[in-house]
Amino acid sequence: MKKVMQTITGLGGNCEGATIATLLGLNIEDIPSFWEGIDIKTTDADESGAIYQENLNRFLRQHGYKMLNLGVDSKNPSQAEQDWVITISRHLKVKHLVAGPSPRGYNHSVIYENGELWHDPHPEGGGVIPCQICMLVPMFDVLQSELKEVS
Repeated sequence: MKKVMQTITGLGGNCEGATIATLLGLNIEDIPSFWEGIDIKTTDADESGAIYQENLNRFLRQHGYKMLNLGVDSKNPSQAEQDWVITISRHLKVKHLVAGPSPRGYNHSVIYENGELWHDPHPEGGGVIPCQICMLVPMFDVLQSELKEVS
């Protein structure tokens, strides 16, 4: 699996695009900006989060997936919340995204495997304080239609 690095850093960056490109075997150029339609100054607003998730899932649907987020959305997760993410991560049998605050102060997306950081797409690295596990989940209606086409 080729580790894809993000090409836009900071607020409005494409770290999640880079982690998704890595998991799907795509190039960063194949991933659109999930920030489209969002005022970068209001990224903490609930509406901004909804638009971001809508953009993300619209793209993933084209590949037969949707994003499932488990955990908390916090800039200061408790140790128990962090431990929960790591414990769940250790039990997953596939690489998956983990999101949380980065050393640079922004929410960030990295890839974990077996409870440990496997890939940080930011050039400076540093990982995240784990808050959420984010998994690509197959869209069964898309898979069923693909299977019908093959039959």
